[in-house]
Amino acid sequence: MLRNTLHGLGLLAGVLAAGAATAQGRLALSLSDTEGLPAAITQSLGQYQPQMGLAGPATRRTPVEAPDYPEYPPVESDVYGQWLFAGHFARQSFTGFNPDYLIGPGDLIDLRFWGGFDYQATLEVDGQGQIFVARLGPIRVADVRNADLNQVLKARLRSVFREEVGVYAALASAQPVKVFVGGGVVRPGLYGATASDSILHFLDRAGGVSPEAGSYRQVRLLRGGRIVRELDLYDFLTKGQLPLIQLRDGDTLFVRPRGNTVQVEGLVAWPKRFEFFGNSNLQDVLALAQSTAAATHARVTRQSGARRETLVYPLDTDLSHISVVAGDQIEVYAD
Repeated sequence: MLRNTLHGLGLLAGVLAAGAATAQGRLALSLSDTEGLPAAITQSLGQYQPQMGLAGPATRRTPVEAPDYPEYPPVESDVYGQWLFAGHFARQSFTGFNPDYLIGPGDLIDLRFWGGFDYQATLEVDGQGQIFVARLGPIRVADVRNADLNQVLKARLRSVFREEVGVYAALASAQPVKVFVGGGVVRPGLYGATASDSILHFLDRAGGVSPEAGSYRQVRLLRGGRIVRELDLYDFLTKGQLPLIQLRDGDTLFVRPRGNTVQVEGLVAWPKRFEFFGNSNLQDVLALAQSTAAATHARVTRQSGARRETLVYPLDTDLSHISVVAGDQIEVYAD
């Protein structure tokens, strides 16, 4: 008994030494190598199986990917909308798909057939915009609307099988894309995500709109040098409206230079600096700032060359004909 125990301990020491000497710290043992060892030793060996590659069920390690962007503190500013980019959009990806999403290379599709033809697989759309299904061959799905995917596959099935075959297809994930973000942002660069992610995700990755240089009201999506869409982030800030735009690899989000601004203070919900292009009026600005119930008047202070003038307007009148100009300071107060 003592000899068997010493023999087992010696074998265990040799196993551990050999495991440390190998490049990956792994050693495979067959079942015959552990015969004759006491139960306590074989149990101890079992504890080393995941690390040393001993016989047993395989364990798959899922790599943990660190975020590819560092942490930055949010930019503090009195600009209306500056709180929008604090990292909350950058840390989350949008995994849903709207019905108008166009399928493209790199998308993953969960596909199931049943009835006259049983088939189940997750297929990736190849570079030619096709998926290959056994007994059906290649099927082109590129530029097919998400809402039309099942109908396209059903039509292909009917052309091959006479018996009734059920089909279910759903997008599992969107293709990865890399988008250039430039212009008036804090950290211009090339950022990767998925085609279904919103523009807010990419802008947030770039640190958001620069409060002193960038425009919240003119964000352009460029594709091949052409303007595809122009967005006003005030629509999202004031009405929650954000179009779901499908981005493509190589697109550019360009934030235009900041427009004219006016400063609003006093009895308002948002004492901030507001941006406008072209002509704007006092009523529109106060609608953005949201005057409180106690407010009765607005005092507009304007610098005209060397002269400084102040004008007062009651809030219970039509102010849409009162123009504002760049640099105006507006104070809302109770008389």
